[in-house]
Amino acid sequence: MPILLLLCCSIFTFFVLYAPQPLLMVFATQFGVSIASSGSLMSITMLPLAIAPIFYGLLFVHHNALYILKYAMLMLAATCIIFVYVPNFKLLLLTRFLQGLILPAILTALTSYIGQQYQGKALHKNMTRYIASTIIGGYFGRMLAANFASFYSWESFYYVIAAALTMLAITINVHLFEKHPPPYFIS
Repeated sequence: MPILLLLCCSIFTFFVLYAPQPLLMVFATQFGVSIASSGSLMSITMLPLAIAPIFYGLLFVHHNALYILKYAMLMLAATCIIFVYVPNFKLLLLTRFLQGLILPAILTALTSYIGQQYQGKALHKNMTRYIASTIIGGYFGRMLAANFASFYSWESFYYVIAAALTMLAITINVHLFEKHPPPYFIS
C-alpha cells in the first residue's frame, strides 16, 4: 500500500480528533451547556485513546492490520455522520467516546503496517512522515473546522471528513498485507 495513502489516512483521522476543539463555543451555545462542559468533548475522546492501544496491539498479532484499518475508518466515518445528527449533548459525548475507541485502532494499524513493511532507513523515513502527518492533521483539523464553521456550517466539515474517510477506506486493499507478527510478540 502506498505510503501516501497511509499518510492521508492519518491526516483525516487527526481531523476527527481535533475538529471539535475550535467549535467548543458553538457546541456550548447549540446544546445549552457551559463552555467548560463543552470542553469535555475533547477529554472524553482522549480517555480511551490513552488505554485502547494496548489492547489493539494484542489484536494485531492475530489480525490483518489493513483489514482493521479499513473497517475502523468506515466506522469512524459513520460516527462523523452520527455526530452531526445527535439531538443532545449527552449523545454528542457518547459519539466522541466511540470515536475515542476507534481512533487508536486506526493509529495502531498505521504504525503496525509501517513497522512491518519497511526496514532500516525506509522505516525511519516513513515513521518520520507518519509523525509529520499527525501534526498536519491536528493543525488542519482545527483550522478547517473553524473555517468551515465560519463560511458554511460546522456540520459541513464533518460531511467532508466522513466522505474522505470512506473514500480512503475503499481504496485500502486488505489482500496486499501478509500477516507477519512483530518480533516482540511470541505466538
